[in-house]
Amino acid sequence: MAPRGAMMNPGPAFYMEKFVASSLARGKIDPTWSTAKKLEELAKVLNKDVYDLTVFVLEKPRHRDLVNEILAAGARVAMYPAGDVAGALMAAVPGSGIDALMGTGGTPEGVMSACAIRAIGGEFLARLDPQLQTETKAVKDAGIDTTRWFERDELITSDDVFFCATGITTGLMLEGVERTRAHYKVQTMMITGATGERQILTSFVPTERLASVAARDVA
Repeated sequence: MAPRGAMMNPGPAFYMEKFVASSLARGKIDPTWSTAKKLEELAKVLNKDVYDLTVFVLEKPRHRDLVNEILAAGARVAMYPAGDVAGALMAAVPGSGIDALMGTGGTPEGVMSACAIRAIGGEFLARLDPQLQTETKAVKDAGIDTTRWFERDELITSDDVFFCATGITTGLMLEGVERTRAHYKVQTMMITGATGERQILTSFVPTERLASVAARDVA
């Protein structure tokens, strides 16, 4: 959540290329650099060797060249079929085991991630990157410049933000919903932009309570 108008409106663009890292990389990485140059500079600001870096990349055919470039530079790749919101957050949080997120993913996921990453002070850079023919035409007709990289504070223009994510299936960041005979267990991450505070809340909901709510809704 953010004040009305504070989130970027990407128009008809469904996909964006992203670069995400922790606060130490703020203003230090030029998104137009080659993959090798980005990783070299990122390693410097993190006080690591390139071969100690781990980069989150969505496991998609469009990333074949990117993965090869990351490996050629000497870094490791953590590939997942989905979950670039979690990947972006892990890239922005020091000590998570993920040093950066690179590649193209969904625009809605990108704007949501940028909201959380502004709250915790990380770096988020993005470029609209249409993948479908219909999307490419719509973006062109809208006069959108797909070569321009947006900075984090252009994507989210206010610190007055709140991010909340609940795990449905167990993933990189959160445990999924678990059911026992007595209760459901759910885990939620909350980030407050005003303070940068992060909390993970584990809740136990009695199964009979959910059953009574479901019965009431049906009635």
